[in-house]
Amino acid sequence: MRIYTSIVIIFIFFNLFGQKDTISIVDSNRVKKQSTSTKNKHENLYSSQVRIDSIIGVILSEQSQLKQKNDILRTTLESNTNIFNGISSFFAIISILLTIVVIAIPLINYFLVLKPNKKIVDKVKNLEEDVLKTLEGNFENYFEKLRKQKTTKILNLLNDRLRLSEVTNYFVLNDTDNLEEEDIAKIIDFLDENDDIEEIDASILHSIVIESDFFIAEKYYKSIFEKDEENKYEFAVKYLVDNDFENHISYIEKIIKANDKGHHLLIRFFEYIKNNFIGNLMEKKVSEKKEIGVKYIRLLFDNVKILNSIKDKEIPKTSGFEEHPISRNILNHNPFLRETNYYEEYLKGLDT
Repeated sequence: MRIYTSIVIIFIFFNLFGQKDTISIVDSNRVKKQSTSTKNKHENLYSSQVRIDSIIGVILSEQSQLKQKNDILRTTLESNTNIFNGISSFFAIISILLTIVVIAIPLINYFLVLKPNKKIVDKVKNLEEDVLKTLEGNFENYFEKLRKQKTTKILNLLNDRLRLSEVTNYFVLNDTDNLEEEDIAKIIDFLDENDDIEEIDASILHSIVIESDFFIAEKYYKSIFEKDEENKYEFAVKYLVDNDFENHISYIEKIIKANDKGHHLLIRFFEYIKNNFIGNLMEKKVSEKKEIGVKYIRLLFDNVKILNSIKDKEIPKTSGFEEHPISRNILNHNPFLRETNYYEEYLKGLDT
């Protein structure tokens, strides 16, 4: 028992003093560790402060460098802007100068070159025109002179009946506008003296006279009626109708009244106008010419003086028949005739 109690006491004592030492050791280690940790914290804090200061220094350094670069860039931009503005001003001045030059050169060219040259050109042109006109005039005169010589030579052939065809052929192929009054008189004299020439030759020569504007032609064809040259009536009728017909109406009234065959003569005028202005079933005329023909026939067939002058004169008959030459077919083709006084007097009884 005593041994057990002793052991218990020893154990308790050991525990008490042993635990105290242990606690002391633990506390000592704890303090030591806390001191080390604090020291480490201080060291870490110092190290962080150093690093922050270093970073701030780097940032400030980079900021300073960036500012320097910005200053350099700003200076460069300002310098480039000044240069660009200078170049722009330079080109603006050049553009203005070029514009002035572009405007000035044509003006200078006109006033110093073209205008003086234009006067020279105009003078040369006028000179050329004068020369050309002179040459043309001289050539025309020369040509007309040759034509006149040739025409005179041809007309002289009328003295030789055997060479009449040469004369008519020449005038068929050439104009007659260069014939003078004496030339027309020569042709008229030939026609007066030669009634027996070929019909084709007579027709050509009469056409030359009819188309002339000389009074001698009018006098000649009126004389045919006065001389009662019936074989030439067709040419005299043609002249009066083709040359201002209306002005010849009073003359036609006289010759119809004076002629024993005045009625026949009236029908000659009608037939020429119908054939050459109005036409027939086989040959149509243009409407304008046809209107003229109708007008001309009315001037004759509604003329009271003409109708009165033929009352007691022989009515023409068609060859071999006792009918009027204005047949029913002609009336049907020219219905306007039925509206004339001549129809009422001479044709109405036959139109059945």
